[in-house]
Amino acid sequence: METINIMGTKYKFYVSDLNEEILAQNDGMCKLYDKEIWLRKAPYMGGDSDKAQYERFNHVLRHELVHAVAQECGVSYGENEELVDWIAHIIPIVNEAYEKLKL
Repeated sequence: METINIMGTKYKFYVSDLNEEILAQNDGMCKLYDKEIWLRKAPYMGGDSDKAQYERFNHVLRHELVHAVAQECGVSYGENEELVDWIAHIIPIVNEAYEKLKL
């Protein structure tokens, strides 16, 4: 277990095996009121290659972090899975464009 600071709030961060009951059928979960983020290990997330598993793991990580940031900001979109997933998807796209500018 590690901890991560999200806007002044410490969240416990867990990466678990396939059979972790808390995750049920999910690859990740943000327990907003317990201040915990849970992820399944990359090899258990599916995908035919290490690259696909790594990409899925990172997407799920971003997704759960967006939930935590939304909670700490007090915004209401954190329950909208489609919006949270879209934000998680565009983060690397925006970051790549930002890095290319080198301002």
